[in-house]
Amino acid sequence: MLLEDRIAQIVPTLTPAQIQFALRFASGPKRVFASDEKLLDVGDRNTIVWLVVEGTIVASRRDGLGREGLFATGGPGQFSGEVSDLAGHASLAMVCAGPDGCTAYPFDLPHLRALLISSADIGEVMMRAFILRRAAFLEGGGVGSVILGEAASPDTVRLRGLLTHNSYPHSLIDVDGAEGKALVERLGVLPADLPILICPNGTLMRHPSDAEAGVGLGIVPDITPEAVYDGIVVGAGPAGLAVAVYAASEGLNVLVLDSRSFGGQAGASSRIENYLGFPTGISGQALTARAFLQAQKFGAQFAVPVSVRELDCSQPPLHRVALDNGISIYGRTVVIASGARYRRPEIENLDRFEGTSISYWATPIEATLCEGRDIVLVGGGNSAGQAAVYLSACTKGVPGRPLLRARCLHVALLDRQNQGYSEHRAASTDRCYGTIGRRGWHINQRRHEFSRDRRPPARRRSAPVLVYWRRSKHALARSADHTGRQGFRRNRR
Repeated sequence: MLLEDRIAQIVPTLTPAQIQFALRFASGPKRVFASDEKLLDVGDRNTIVWLVVEGTIVASRRDGLGREGLFATGGPGQFSGEVSDLAGHASLAMVCAGPDGCTAYPFDLPHLRALLISSADIGEVMMRAFILRRAAFLEGGGVGSVILGEAASPDTVRLRGLLTHNSYPHSLIDVDGAEGKALVERLGVLPADLPILICPNGTLMRHPSDAEAGVGLGIVPDITPEAVYDGIVVGAGPAGLAVAVYAASEGLNVLVLDSRSFGGQAGASSRIENYLGFPTGISGQALTARAFLQAQKFGAQFAVPVSVRELDCSQPPLHRVALDNGISIYGRTVVIASGARYRRPEIENLDRFEGTSISYWATPIEATLCEGRDIVLVGGGNSAGQAAVYLSACTKGVPGRPLLRARCLHVALLDRQNQGYSEHRAASTDRCYGTIGRRGWHINQRRHEFSRDRRPPARRRSAPVLVYWRRSKHALARSADHTGRQGFRRNRR
């Protein structure tokens, strides 16, 4: 467990010299807390990071069902906080004074950022602790939100994807299990209400959209209507994150918008082997999460998930950006980094199965859904090859290994066929058919069948399909009228 293996870095102690330097950036005088008095609670926003100088503090985790557990304790020279505090998001932990109380100094967000930037050694210690605390939350469970729903339903997968791609800890309770059935009865949930999202503060949301979930979980900031920013970045993929880091580090007021999550398509990659500076490779989530936190360290603001509906450049030097929540904001510069628009395969009935049995990336969520089942990968590029290697572990030894349509995969990938996948060069798809639901779908091929099973389609065992397709030349779909207004929509990555 990360919390046990790296406790010294998760709960580090500043030296006396570092404490004296840090106190110069405190946002207020010291405060004395009585025994068990709360310093902050789960769900609090724009919380303060506390640096302890006397006594102890106790940090506890709690999930949406009220299940609590001890996370860690801290003493003199140690501090509270995690990555939520860098963005002003709702807190995931509860911090109380220890049995003998404590004395601590407060650091609000502006003063905390000033400290992190002004001292390289203190900034490194605190940033590492914040990152590892979030990683421990993600690994340990018992913290964050609870999703109640059918594991393979499109909306449940959508919500899990939203939280996973935004590095938000959560747990899933399947309604078909004993615990799920008991919870459905206790909450009086109807089938149309599923999935249910239970926020860490106990708020219950029935069948929420991505935007509603973001607001309910406290990961969407309060955006002031008519606010003016030096720069507005549309898209939080690698390009948008790079803009945010460079602009914010120069002291500019930057807001980054994305309709789904930070990281873009790169953030969903199971492994990136060819990125400069990482000779051993790194997961897309880890790479983009570092950039996400780096931008926040310098003061960049993120509004995710929030979509942009309209861009009006008719009255320079300010450009109006209309959001899907009805708010309009202004930017002196607007950077559109919304990524590529990927072509959908021309396969009959494809849209019927998207979100149930067809996926466009391979993440731990898809790996869980595909465990112990046949898999078909459509595509022949690097992403398809990486997905084949990544998913081979969870399907190894299962009858009907993963099948890959490809013309030229890298030799290193082809050498891994013993891990549980095989290449079908001549295969091409033109139609999907089957029953929507857990069983997935089948492929009708022009040249030959994936399976030797000649039974009628309805009796064959179905296979989840992951599609990796070529992108088009246009990164953004735009429309303009004579007034100079440009409307644009984000495209699925």
